[in-house]
Amino acid sequence: MQYQWYPGHMTKAKRQMQEDIKLVDLVVELVDARIPVSSHNPDIDELGKQKSRLVLLNKADLADEAKNQAWYKNLALNSQLQHVTVLEEAHNLLKRTSKEQNQEGANMIGKSVEMISNSIKEMRTYGEGFIIIDQSPMAVDTSAIENTATKIIMNTPAKD
Repeated sequence: MQYQWYPGHMTKAKRQMQEDIKLVDLVVELVDARIPVSSHNPDIDELGKQKSRLVLLNKADLADEAKNQAWYKNLALNSQLQHVTVLEEAHNLLKRTSKEQNQEGANMIGKSVEMISNSIKEMRTYGEGFIIIDQSPMAVDTSAIENTATKIIMNTPAKD
């Protein structure tokens, strides 16, 4: 009797990834920080070998801190990226606005967005990565979008 250890849903998922990988710029791999080796899917190495990769250690607060640091060092050896900052609901910080100055006074919101965008651009040169997330990409200032190397846009049915 022969046993099939590779479940059907995993075979289906691998087939789907093989079809879709050509549409992907960045592979995001989520592993459990408590068991990073066994929670890593070795198929990801082969499927995403020509793609940029971001490995996230989930549940790092529950794992041994010394082991976390060892994994961070190991992952950093293969990348210039040293840290990632996630800006969720980015339109709250990077609101699309005019940077034009008017006669009544300075456009403080526009100037603030410009300064934050310039800071992001500068910090990227020092190994800081940014993930800018928003449900309405059109609400995020264009300067922030221009400072990103990879854009991932999911289903955006709204016109804005």
